[in-house]
Amino acid sequence: MKTEVKTWQDKTIGISKIEGLNFDGDRYWEECTITIHGRGEGPWPLKATAQSFTIYLNGERIFSEVVFGKKVIKKTINSYNGFNITGDMAHQVVALTHRADGSVTVECTYNESSVLKSKSVSWKDTGAVTIMQNLFLDASETWKRCQVKIEGAKFDPGHINVNRFRMQLITDGSLAQEKPYESILGGTESRLYSYNVNGKVTLLVSGYFNVGGAKVTLTGFY
Repeated sequence: MKTEVKTWQDKTIGISKIEGLNFDGDRYWEECTITIHGRGEGPWPLKATAQSFTIYLNGERIFSEVVFGKKVIKKTINSYNGFNITGDMAHQVVALTHRADGSVTVECTYNESSVLKSKSVSWKDTGAVTIMQNLFLDASETWKRCQVKIEGAKFDPGHINVNRFRMQLITDGSLAQEKPYESILGGTESRLYSYNVNGKVTLLVSGYFNVGGAKVTLTGFY
């Protein structure tokens, strides 16, 4: 059994987005240990105070508490599906004017023999309403699985930092799901979508964004 560890941390005034904790669907994930640390400066006369954390696993809320010190959560995965840990952190008392200080560390176990090979292709846009282009992998391999990762843009004070998108995977001309996935990214938030393929087929991603600055990566596993 092996482990993969990723950490997010921040010291900021206001509400901070938890991001970058993405785990690819190229191996069989068994269990994850999520360690949350929260500690920040309190308003006078307090010297320190707790932080408010909300944590999501693939969009499902799994934790929402005030933390001072350390909190540990364990989640069973038992799946090849890729997943991400997202959420937000804020100062418990006065989020808009006092500094929050916290971190989230995710340690996930997997079976080393389950790791698959992969090929990827990416597309990035910079305009306003933009169409995803050239996001395909040909039938050069017998794909066992694939995933689509969508990442928002870094915060830019001069632009709108909310991206609405629609995305659909097509395999050899057939839709992989009945309806396209639709969601909204705030800043550098990300979404991860996993699919079972089990065939020597062409993989194609189609869709669009209504605000520029996002990145889409299609990865095939074999």
